[in-house]
Amino acid sequence: MVDENEGYYKLDNIPFFVTGFAMEDIVKAIKVDDGFPKVTELVKESGNSTINIIFLSNEEPYKSEILISLTDMGTEYEGMETVVSGYYSLNIPKM
Repeated sequence: MVDENEGYYKLDNIPFFVTGFAMEDIVKAIKVDDGFPKVTELVKESGNSTINIIFLSNEEPYKSEILISLTDMGTEYEGMETVVSGYYSLNIPKM
């Protein structure tokens, strides 16, 4: 958290299922009934970018080769194989 009193948070992970946010962005959030913060606005951009990809084929080594190539270019990724097969979010760091 960047400022607890103001409700500012730094995104420490690569966002999934949203657009307009990236890892290390500063966002404002409010507390909601389920106990999780709800993001209400982007406060400061990190300069990073997020893209989401879905592999329609889970054949190896196809997927692994692409993910290795992307990390070799400086990206980071997180997958949600247990939720959506083949779905990955990639962080493209500020250049």
